[in-house]
Amino acid sequence: MGRNKKLKSYAPLLMVLMLLSASFVGVSYRVEKSSTVFYDGNTLYVGGSGEGNYTKIQDAINDASDGDTVFVYNGTYYENVIINKSIELIGENKNTTIIDGFRNGDVVFISVNFTKISHFTIQNASWLNSGINIRSNNNTLENNIVRLNNGNGIRLLHTDNNAIIGNIIHTNSYVAIHGDYSDGNLVVKNHVYANSEYGIHFDSCNYNNILENNISHGYGGIKFFRSLYNNISRNTLINIFFAESGYNNIYYNNISCPSYDGIHFISYSNGNVIVGNNIISCANHGIFIVDKSNIIYHNNFIDNHPNARDSGNNIWDNGPFSGGNYWDDYNGIDEDEDGIGDTPYNISGGNNIDNYPLMEPWEYKLSSVEIINPKEGYIHLFGKSLLPTPFDIIADTLSIGGFRLRPIQVNAKDNDNKPGGLMVSLYINNEDKGYGSLNPETGYYEWQWTGKAFGEYHLKVKARDIYGRESWEFMDVWNFCFLP
Repeated sequence: MGRNKKLKSYAPLLMVLMLLSASFVGVSYRVEKSSTVFYDGNTLYVGGSGEGNYTKIQDAINDASDGDTVFVYNGTYYENVIINKSIELIGENKNTTIIDGFRNGDVVFISVNFTKISHFTIQNASWLNSGINIRSNNNTLENNIVRLNNGNGIRLLHTDNNAIIGNIIHTNSYVAIHGDYSDGNLVVKNHVYANSEYGIHFDSCNYNNILENNISHGYGGIKFFRSLYNNISRNTLINIFFAESGYNNIYYNNISCPSYDGIHFISYSNGNVIVGNNIISCANHGIFIVDKSNIIYHNNFIDNHPNARDSGNNIWDNGPFSGGNYWDDYNGIDEDEDGIGDTPYNISGGNNIDNYPLMEPWEYKLSSVEIINPKEGYIHLFGKSLLPTPFDIIADTLSIGGFRLRPIQVNAKDNDNKPGGLMVSLYINNEDKGYGSLNPETGYYEWQWTGKAFGEYHLKVKARDIYGRESWEFMDVWNFCFLP
């Protein structure tokens, strides 16, 4: 859908509009756009050959104001930088613009909200200090190299809502990203390797999203201690360790641990959901649990030694239609050929079983999404489709009077062909109109779209599943409603 069409003639369309326009009544519809620009002030330059350029990064920061940008040319700058202004600090090239702490404290210390640092190499913090130490909120670290620090690569302490995106963090003497008492942070698409401790270690940290990171060649992958409601999804890593941590989601990761358990839960780590992971070639258990009320299904356990041990009380499947997990050492049969073994798989360590073991490795499938109303190629009156359009128009469909009698409707199904469990959003001309409500009678997600409108509107529908994977559908609608 969403294809462009050539306009052959406006005359038939205008005739329909003139005949129907007098009867249209609706609630006012407005498209409002707003944006916030944090770094819209002056630009100060460090290094290079420009007249008046600074020679030290700190001097430029001291002279900057909130909203300014400090641009740093290539070179090695031996200093300890304190950022106490809401500025953007940009390096010319992350490989050749280097801030070196000379083993003297933190290399970069951020004490103010709304700071962004990008395109630097940050190295040589002293013992038990950090390459970047954040003590404020709403900051962004993007596309940096953080290496060779004699402590943590990046430190988060009592800091919320920061974004750590696309950095290379390696060869640090402690943890690559170490957080304490820090909530709502986003850690995405970082390449983390060869650090002496865990790639990511969060203590007493809640509601964080750890997504699409690659963590390898270190002591461990991700460790959570006393942490709740975190999302760990689509990472490739060594292992995941939880202690006193519950209600976390562990979705669609690739885990391979050559020296330990793939996933390890101890000390009251209850209520976690482990779905859609590939847990392969772990030297010890693929998963080890001593706690209760965790839910584990649609994972692939292959070549682990052994695949699982559970001395608690946990759920190992998602029912007879969806199934449980794939176990490469399952010896049962599938006489009815429904893809689910006819006998349970026994989990060592207690009395737990996977009632519905999968016969083949589980494969993720994207959610399906289809716009049901408006109906492509039809004329609609107040949202109800009347008849096919008798002429070509530049959009996919035509609506008169908005969508009052029948709302916008979307049929969205998840990997198990079920409508529940998805977050389905509607965008009209790129403006987010919120999540649709699931109508239990029709099984469709619905939105009301009423009020004044004139012209072509672009509809986008996004269905997001529990793994964070997204499916989209598009439609162009000519919508006309003339009276408020």
